[in-house]
Amino acid sequence: MNKIVILLALILLVVSAGAADKPAGHLTGELSLPMGMWSVLPTGSALSLLANPALPMSGKGFTGCLFADIIRRHETRSFPAYGYGADYVTDNTYYAGESFYPDGAAALGYAADNWQGALVLWHPIDARYNYEEQVRGLDAPYTDELLGTNKFTSSNGLYAVSAVANVNLMKSVTLGGSVDYLTGSISRSSTVAYYAIDSTITGSLDIDKLSGVAFSAGVWAEPSLCFAIGASYRAYGSLSGNYTAQGGNLAGESYGLTGSGDCTVPLYGVGSVICVLRPRGRLFPRIAIGMDYVYDSDRSAALLDKDGNTLVERGSKDALSLSTVVEHRLVKTPFRMAFRWSKPHREDGSDAFALGVGTSIPVGDRLTANLMLDYSYSDSRDDDMFPDGTLYGRWGGTNRSAPDDTHRSALGIRVGVGF
Repeated sequence: MNKIVILLALILLVVSAGAADKPAGHLTGELSLPMGMWSVLPTGSALSLLANPALPMSGKGFTGCLFADIIRRHETRSFPAYGYGADYVTDNTYYAGESFYPDGAAALGYAADNWQGALVLWHPIDARYNYEEQVRGLDAPYTDELLGTNKFTSSNGLYAVSAVANVNLMKSVTLGGSVDYLTGSISRSSTVAYYAIDSTITGSLDIDKLSGVAFSAGVWAEPSLCFAIGASYRAYGSLSGNYTAQGGNLAGESYGLTGSGDCTVPLYGVGSVICVLRPRGRLFPRIAIGMDYVYDSDRSAALLDKDGNTLVERGSKDALSLSTVVEHRLVKTPFRMAFRWSKPHREDGSDAFALGVGTSIPVGDRLTANLMLDYSYSDSRDDDMFPDGTLYGRWGGTNRSAPDDTHRSALGIRVGVGF
């Protein structure tokens, strides 16, 4: 059951706030998700309203932006090896894998004298993850016989359409809010293939027709030209949908969930604070500091049936993340550097770190080209996803009591254009 809790925490309930809470982590670019490390630096784009719906957009009239990115996720798993004297010798790496995933976001906004509005398309929860482990003979090192494969796949996720509006109450204070419509699906499947006797063990969990509504509210104040501060809160609530579970076995462990029916996926709330310092003079950089706090400790279930009974348990806790972005302008071209530290949602997770660089280049009088690069990394101690070594007989090894050392990293490249 512990592995199911871990997997659901990874797949269903983690967004980019916990960059490495997702498999291999994922920090998106400057103007994407509401808790991405770049979003602490307001840029006046309609897409930045996801960070705080009260943020002011630059200029008057229509504004818009379109972003596309590619993320490379890498993961390694190893276990400790001991010598004849029961002394630790080294770590044996038994799995190394990488995957590439596309992503993107778009926004269109309008700014009047005392109010602003925007429509945003984005990807708040990414459930994509692939794991394929080759199991080879331990007693046949010269032949390196392939005994079987362990596979786990998760796909799809949640997409959102957000309507955002804010109003300027006073010269330096703005209030805003948004309504987000969430829709999507999450599919997970597991396969243990034993080639020697042509045996396969499978399991799957599909959650379809997920839908729900989230709300956010925020305030933004600029008491001086050198200082601005804002706060916001987004309540995701819960999602309704249908589930189908087959095989009763997922990632090597039977957890007793079979059948189908209506279901509910509880989500969480996120509170954010952003502070921006703008020292006078061209020689001084602009500095933004952001804090996100995910309220996620009061839920004990990852999946409920229509009557509110727990179908799949989960383990989670409140999570904190801190981001800092420094921007320095060279003539009209800004150069940005960012750092992010985040605590995990998972009860057994570890801290994650991320670094990033980015720039925006004017193209003509109205267009701006954006380029961002970020890298995130985390270490954690995880149970073996497929622990039953006896499945492969004397060639397959034994069950290990020590957890795996898991290293996850992600490299993301984002390009976009705004007007």
